[in-house]
Amino acid sequence: MNQFTTSGRLWARWGLDPQAGLLDGILVEWMLGRYTLIEERREPPPDLPDTHRHPRAILTPGLLNAHCHLDYSFLLGELPAGGDFVRWVEAIIRVRRGMQDQLRERQSEACARALEQMIANGITEVWDIDSRGGSRARLLESPLRWISFDEIIAPTRDAWEGHGRARLNEHKMAAYINPPDHARLLGLSPHSTYTVAPLGLEACSHWAGRRHSPLAIHLAECPEENQMLIEGEGPLLELMENVCGAPLVEQLDRGFSPLARARRAGALNPSTLAIHCNCPQPGEETLLAAQAVAVAFCPRSHRYFDYPPYPLETYLEAGVRIALGSDSLASNDRLCIRSEARLLSGRALEPLDLLGLATGALLGEWQPFGGRGLLETGYPAAWALWEPDGLPLRPDSESMVACWLDADTRCLESSAMHTLSANQ
Repeated sequence: MNQFTTSGRLWARWGLDPQAGLLDGILVEWMLGRYTLIEERREPPPDLPDTHRHPRAILTPGLLNAHCHLDYSFLLGELPAGGDFVRWVEAIIRVRRGMQDQLRERQSEACARALEQMIANGITEVWDIDSRGGSRARLLESPLRWISFDEIIAPTRDAWEGHGRARLNEHKMAAYINPPDHARLLGLSPHSTYTVAPLGLEACSHWAGRRHSPLAIHLAECPEENQMLIEGEGPLLELMENVCGAPLVEQLDRGFSPLARARRAGALNPSTLAIHCNCPQPGEETLLAAQAVAVAFCPRSHRYFDYPPYPLETYLEAGVRIALGSDSLASNDRLCIRSEARLLSGRALEPLDLLGLATGALLGEWQPFGGRGLLETGYPAAWALWEPDGLPLRPDSESMVACWLDADTRCLESSAMHTLSANQ
């Protein structure tokens, strides 16, 4: 028995949906992993068992973690606090090399703990970057919906021909052997426009585009990236040349931003997940919107590195599709999407948009599983129940979103927890 074959029903005193707003009682029913009934109902049906009644709870769509590196979870507490991006990358390389003999075992154990933490925090879907298959084994055991992106790093032409192309071929074989289903999907992740040679980025983009397969790529993550790619200089360039043991300036074709390079390679399209986009060039929000790209924003990681203010309102006004991620435990101390949303509560956003950012509802048509983030018939039955310490005297959408965000509000149950208990 699992989340794809079970049926069920439950009632909660309140429903909270990014589109419908506050519901004065809600009854939901599902079968084969999808909602068959969503009904506003102040009282539960008489025949509903007590275990399926939640008179103090708020029901929301399940939360989406739109970007994480589960196989970096072993780095929690291993890196210096605060973030210069280049020194952070250097520290990761140093720590990984220092625990080489134990690396695979520590990664696996840390992945398992990280998944438990996400499930306990109401996350029902995760989009993970998998560097060498370490996290996917744990995802396969989990009750979560997921996209697992095979990561490719091959900064030079020689590296692409030496191992990058082989990695792409491994991904192709896995994609043929494991056809997409409605809850678990393989994707491809050329890491960034400076860690994958142009020839490799074009090959990855062509493959993903031809199959309409999700493609994730880190873009405009930090000021040092723009300095390297646009100006052809800076500490990130020095680090990359040290790692590669070869000069990169000629290959870089400087003067083009990360987003411009991705577009030239065919990597910006409606199947693309652009990760971070912290430091775009003026007007590039229009490019992201026009190409129907999805963007994953990780507020706590952004704060860790003390980057310039994130252009969230600019993106939303331009119509960019966007959702929240946690990034990894190398730049965050938790994998909790409510904590990410909590950082945004003082910004000029509609309260329901905060919920929509956390559930994936603001991704619009970027829906590889046929819809997400809403309490709507036909959508995946991904839900979370929250038990607050107290409720506002006059509940409305704004006050209930604030109640949901409150740190004292706990996740009582979710579709992922429900599946986990059914399987045990």
